[in-house]
Amino acid sequence: MTPMRVCLAGAIGILLWMGCRGLPPAAAGEIVLGAELSSPHRFPEDLVRAAIGDLAGRPRTRAAIRESLDRLWSLGLFDALWVEETAEPDGVRLRFHATRRPFVLRVAWEGDLGLPDVDLAEAAGLAVGGEAGPDRLERARRDLLATYAREGFYAAHVDILTQDDPATNGRNVTVSLRAGTRARIGSVTFRGLPDVEAKRLRALLKLDPGDEFRDRRMRERVQNVEDRVREEGYFEARIGPPRSTWNAASNRVDIEIDVERGPSYRVEFRGVESLAEKTLRARLSFKDSGIVDDTEVSTNAREIQAAYRESGHHFAEVSGSLDRDAEPRTILFEVSEGPRVTVAAIAIEGNQAIPAKRLLERMTTRLPGILRPGIFRQDVLDQDVLALTSYYRSQGFQDATVGPPEVRFSDDRHTVDIRIPVREGPRLVAGRIAVEGARVRSSAEVLAAVPFRAGDPWVASLGTDAQRAIGRLYAQRGYLQAQVALETTRTDDRVDVV
Repeated sequence: MTPMRVCLAGAIGILLWMGCRGLPPAAAGEIVLGAELSSPHRFPEDLVRAAIGDLAGRPRTRAAIRESLDRLWSLGLFDALWVEETAEPDGVRLRFHATRRPFVLRVAWEGDLGLPDVDLAEAAGLAVGGEAGPDRLERARRDLLATYAREGFYAAHVDILTQDDPATNGRNVTVSLRAGTRARIGSVTFRGLPDVEAKRLRALLKLDPGDEFRDRRMRERVQNVEDRVREEGYFEARIGPPRSTWNAASNRVDIEIDVERGPSYRVEFRGVESLAEKTLRARLSFKDSGIVDDTEVSTNAREIQAAYRESGHHFAEVSGSLDRDAEPRTILFEVSEGPRVTVAAIAIEGNQAIPAKRLLERMTTRLPGILRPGIFRQDVLDQDVLALTSYYRSQGFQDATVGPPEVRFSDDRHTVDIRIPVREGPRLVAGRIAVEGARVRSSAEVLAAVPFRAGDPWVASLGTDAQRAIGRLYAQRGYLQAQVALETTRTDDRVDVV
């Protein structure tokens, strides 16, 4: 007998063939008599055998053994794998040796938690069945300490104890916690401002000496102060990020916040009558972006223009300018509103198979009516054309084209007439539907599962729907990997399906 090993070492899965010196290796192509499992630990044998695959009775090849080892490694159960080959008169016998990696059997929490156990469990990330090696446990300990620090428990202690189960290499993990006392705020200092302004910002911050410290709350309050300062016209203000320093002796946290307030800005509008300035100011992005330059001013001018177009002012034009020499700096938007345009008429021409009334019902652009202003928006009309095209396709008109629409404004530009040309083309229908190669299911059962019948409008997506429906039909009998191929042949206005 000639033993030989194939080892899988490390997470990158390097395969090494190790033959005994002076002994001939098992010849490639010999028949595998069987595959055995050997391990000092218990493991889910059915899962492992499924990963190895059915090697018995097949020629022994390096590729097949490598694939088995790769599948075993991908299970994440082992930290060492190797294969021993034993030559016998009729072939070769394989023995897969496996050492199971340490894993979590159970997690218990004890001591003074200080925080909800759900939050601590999420921070540690120690799942039953998950990795329990020394590096993983140390990472869990550090993550728990970081979580405690963010919640103000700077003096927290975390110990992770384990009890090994030699039979499985699993570990019962006990997390021993001593949260201690949550730190309180010592001082709050704003840097970069006069004392009077710093005092005002401290009042807005709503974090006072003696309050319990929480990192998340501190950052949220600092962000709120920055938002408030930007709302006051200091669009480029930068406040924070805050720095917190813990004093172990006093268990107090001193907070320092750098402030760059930047210049003050005033926003003015000219020519605004139809829309409220409050509505237009809500569309400005200076406060959110923290940027004020010519490009940003132009971007906001387009946003204001869009607000007008959305309210029916199709001819509205907006320009913006930035005066850096004014005090405060001034952003001016000059608006030419133009008239508010309403829809006077909508005509759909060229349709024959589908009535115009049905097409109009699928449009968002409408004539004025009760609780319906009937305003004209070019972007909405463009979307309507796409919607009508999709509707025609869903009804079997695969070659149909809709638009482009023609719009004609009245002389005073207060109303618009819309004309939408349609070229329907032929309507495709499903023709002959045939089934080939059905054995587990009868042809009648397959045809019953197909989601369309001869004469139904033909849409390309029906082919995919049919494949999925037939796949589900076979899955009911346990054929989860059934291959369903579908071929279509178009003849004039008919699509035959096989």
